[in-house]
Amino acid sequence: MKILGISINLFDLDIHHCTGCVACVTALFNGKGSVCTQKDDFE
Repeated sequence: MKILGISINLFDLDIHHCTGCVACVTALFNGKGSVCTQKDDFE
C-alpha cells in the first residue's frame, strides 16, 4: 500500500485484536481522549 509516496507493508505491522477491556471508552467519557491499553503499531 502506498500513502503519500510512502510504501507500507501491512504484514510487517504488529497490530493486536481488541480485548474488550473498555479502557478506551472510560477514558473517553472521563475526557482523556481515546486511550488503548494495547501497545502495538496501531498507536
